[in-house]
Amino acid sequence: MSKVAKSGLTTARSLERVLELEKEVLRLWHHVSVLSKRNHKLELQLGKVLEKRVREEEREEVAVHERGVAQEEEEAGVSDPVIVHHIVAFEDEDVVVSGMAGTVVAVLVEDGEEEEASLVLVRIPSWVKKS
Repeated sequence: MSKVAKSGLTTARSLERVLELEKEVLRLWHHVSVLSKRNHKLELQLGKVLEKRVREEEREEVAVHERGVAQEEEEAGVSDPVIVHHIVAFEDEDVVVSGMAGTVVAVLVEDGEEEEASLVLVRIPSWVKKS
């Protein structure tokens, strides 16, 4: 075989190998693209799952805290306040004062004629019961 023929044969084989490698590169690029899309979808799903888990953990923490506070209040004998109503005579009027028995409340008493108002402190007796 002549030198020219050998050179042409070598060039043809090299060109054939380059084409095979380009085909393989395209196939691999396709797989990378598919895997990248799958990875992106999985990351989105994972983010949603993590957000949901965080929300559930926060709800559980709040519930645990509320149970603890309720238990502390129960142990301390604290309960919801009972609002009572007590009638107090001011000058020529009876005024209904609302609050917790045994506490002091502020009452704003307006004088209709003079357009003045007075702030009066009233102690609701502890013997007043819820009506």
